[in-house]
Amino acid sequence: MKRLPMPKSEFMSLAWSLRKIDFFCSLSPDQVQEMFPDILLSEYQPGEFICKQGDPGDALYILKNGRLTIEVKKGWFRGASPVGVLGPGEVFGELALLSSQPRAATIRAAETSQVYALLQVDFWRALDRSPAFDLEVRKVAERRKLRMQR
Repeated sequence: MKRLPMPKSEFMSLAWSLRKIDFFCSLSPDQVQEMFPDILLSEYQPGEFICKQGDPGDALYILKNGRLTIEVKKGWFRGASPVGVLGPGEVFGELALLSSQPRAATIRAAETSQVYALLQVDFWRALDRSPAFDLEVRKVAERRKLRMQR
């Protein structure tokens, strides 16, 4: 994994990607822009892990470009099996921002891929700065929780 600088030209693409995530869609452009300094951009080579099943859920990720595989290990003695593929613009790990639950899957680069990451600590800081954002995130989390209980 190689950390990349994030030029200002990236911000429009990033803002568009963030607005597709339900708990960011209610943010004003200024509120989205406040998060830009906290978002990291990294490049992964084929075979490199973005996150591993069972690791702490401590970040949200958005695939900028490339292709990632989703792998799940079932049982103690079996290897991980591919269960899906992620393409540009897709988001993963957003529930980790709210719950700190361990990762449910391993995500690995299938080809050279650039990935944005918002760490949980920076996400919580954004909530502290904006009571309206905090309220919206809590509403979305409650809706998701109710859906999962059905």
